[in-house]
Amino acid sequence: SSSSSRVSSMRSVVAKARLVAHCCDARRVLQPWNREPACLQMPSALLLVAKFPAPAVAKTRLASKVGSTSAADFALASLSDLLVNLADLGRGVDSILLFAPSSAQHSFEQLLHKLGVAHRWQLMAMVEGSTQSADLTHKLTAAHSAAIAKGYETVTFVGSDCCELSKQVVQTGITAAALEHKAFICPARDGGYVLLSLPWAPALPQEEEEGGGGGEAETGGVRGGCNRSVFADVAWSAPNTCLSQLARLQATGLQVVVGDTFEDVDEEEDLNRLRQRRAEVRKCKMSSVLPLPHVDEFLQQLPP
Repeated sequence: SSSSSRVSSMRSVVAKARLVAHCCDARRVLQPWNREPACLQMPSALLLVAKFPAPAVAKTRLASKVGSTSAADFALASLSDLLVNLADLGRGVDSILLFAPSSAQHSFEQLLHKLGVAHRWQLMAMVEGSTQSADLTHKLTAAHSAAIAKGYETVTFVGSDCCELSKQVVQTGITAAALEHKAFICPARDGGYVLLSLPWAPALPQEEEEGGGGGEAETGGVRGGCNRSVFADVAWSAPNTCLSQLARLQATGLQVVVGDTFEDVDEEEDLNRLRQRRAEVRKCKMSSVLPLPHVDEFLQQLPP
């Protein structure tokens, strides 16, 4: 057991070292959102990627331990807090819910109305395709292309697995992309990532793109800003997802800023750690603490 723990620790150290090595501008500390949003001078889009949290579909790994209903309830609570906290990122930034499946549009509309933020969010259905995680390359590329085609100069992707991602962190990523023309990524403890901000960039020459052809069909004929190589060959749902994404970004010539590491909640152990962190927050009673009312209510109803 102790040997396995040491091996796991060593792997973590190696992974962190590789993460820094892959990054052109690793761990550079950006100033917090200290400019008026109007100064961005280029429209930015936040794309919150979410599947509708239905029992037996949402949080399947967590469901195997706490039950499908509880897992779906947590997923709904987490998504609800993200939708409220990221609804207003300032002038020049539009919040877009990139949702799946397309048949869940009405359910998402009802949720937004219930939360009182329907006027703050646009809805964008994720392209249909395989349910396999490897198909994310196609789906995210299509969403990125659609955002660029709508006139957004920078696009930020956020997952729905990390309820503790704050508005300030997202704004820092947008600042890096819009004002410094750098990609910004926040790793997840499990090897994935919770946020990726992408600056506008000219599309690569067709021969440099994956497959060598059909570039306009894949990007929707946009003027640039997106090409398949941004997400190509990323190892989705793997211990090296963030590292492989960093490698792809670097291959496109983008400088990358690596932000803080966050924790997704996919396993029972993740949920227990979140529960402990939120309990400590309630004890401190700090006014600056990120509000997570839906998540806190769910956690307080869990058995000891």
